[in-house]
Amino acid sequence: MSTDIAKKIKQARLQANLSQLELSKALSVSEKAVSSYESGRTNPSIDTLFRIAKRTNTPIAYFTNQENEDFELTSKLMKIQAQLDEIKIMIERRDLLGATPDKVGGSPL
Repeated sequence: MSTDIAKKIKQARLQANLSQLELSKALSVSEKAVSSYESGRTNPSIDTLFRIAKRTNTPIAYFTNQENEDFELTSKLMKIQAQLDEIKIMIERRDLLGATPDKVGGSPL
């Protein structure tokens, strides 16, 4: 990963007033992983980069150096990702509500 992106990840985190630990929890990664992203030792996945952008309220284009014409497409992709995240949560809730002790192998309360 370029050190530019690493620096931008750190800058976005600081602008959002987040510690590495807070960002790591939001991303469901270790604090060491966030440190590695910020130092340029490790590349975050595209999904992780989207989640960093979302959590820090930073346009994804800031990290990827995209031109303005690509920004609209990137914004749409971020919205789709957010909608997918919401759908996943709804499915998980539905599954939890539909799960009864006899279906999951537990005993009734």
